[in-house]
Order: sequence, then structure tokens, then C-alpha cells
Amino acid sequence: EFCSMSLPLKTSFSKRVWLSICVVNHFTHALVDGTSNDIGADVLVFDLEDGVALNMKPQARTKLIQALTTMDFKGAERSVRINAIRSGLGSTYFSKLFRLVYPGPDLYTQQLDLEAVEKVIPHIDSILVPKTEGPEDLKLIDSFLQQHGDTTGRIKILAAIESASAMLKLRDICFNSTPRLDALIDETSKRLL
Repeated sequence: EFCSMSLPLKTSFSKRVWLSICVVNHFTHALVDGTSNDIGADVLVFDLEDGVALNMKPQARTKLIQALTTMDFKGAERSVRINAIRSGLGSTYFSKLFRLVYPGPDLYTQQLDLEAVEKVIPHIDSILVPKTEGPEDLKLIDSFLQQHGDTTGRIKILAAIESASAMLKLRDICFNSTPRLDALIDETSKRLL
């Protein structure tokens, strides 16, 4: 299904209004035939997370790079939903930073999402961070973007809030994470906060 969410939405921190958000996974026919935004979505979210089976994630990353570097998205904002920071599926980039913020085992040993995102930084408008648990998650993404060329803050961060513990930390997430934070998404109801 190409459009998995189409709700009237408005971001909390920006002045733009999104009337439709379509989540695109790598199986979507539109990514192959080049018609991905013929429906006129305001935002296309390229999913590397739950919409992609674990064994298909490498193929999804390849298609993400291909689509974002070769296709015309007719003015739609382009976002990439990466795997959750704490899932172990995010990036080798986080291996050292993760240990500083979250003591424990090194979970980031694979070539994964953010290596693909690094190749499409000029072609994206935001990164959607699922299962955000605290401001540290967003600070890590901000640091990644700064170290990979976006020092101006052009690329925004959308934070998906998916747990009760994250709901209790909303104030901290909003005010102590990064100026790149552009929207909070309540994943339990699929709406922006």
C-alpha cells in the first residue's frame, strides 16, 4: 500500500501544513516506475524500519539511494524513517557515541541505515526517528547530520513517540534535544502533536 497514512496534520514547530503523508517502502511499485508522487503527497516517508522485513533491509537501503538520487518528487518533502536508535539496526556511526550515552554492549556493528542516508543527504528534508525515548536519541542524529555536511540545520528531525516512558519525557525531548526537531508524531494515534 503506497499511502499508509493520510491525515490533516500540522507540525508543532514549523509554519508549514502537511495535508498528506505517505509512507513508502521498497516494495512499492511507484519506486520502480518513477511515479512515486503522482498522488500529490505533501511528504513522502521512505521507510527503512518496520515496513521492511529484516532480511530485505539491505535491498531497501539500495532502493532508497536509487530513488532519492534519480527521481523527481514534484515538490514533496522527502523524509527517511530509520530504524530506532536503540534497536541495533541504526548505524555503525553510533557505536562509539552509544557507549557514551547508554552504557552497555555495542549494538551497532552492521553497515546500516545511516550509511545509506549519508549518500542522500542533499536529497532529503528530514529524518524520522522512531521509538524516540529521550533527547539523547535526537542529539545523536543531529551530530550525525553535522558531521556529514548539514551544519546549517536544513535537514529536520521528526520524532516518533511510541511509549509511555517517552510521553513522560516530552518536555525534555522538546526543549533539550536539538533545534532540528520539527515535529513530534504520536505513533499510537498516527498524528502530530
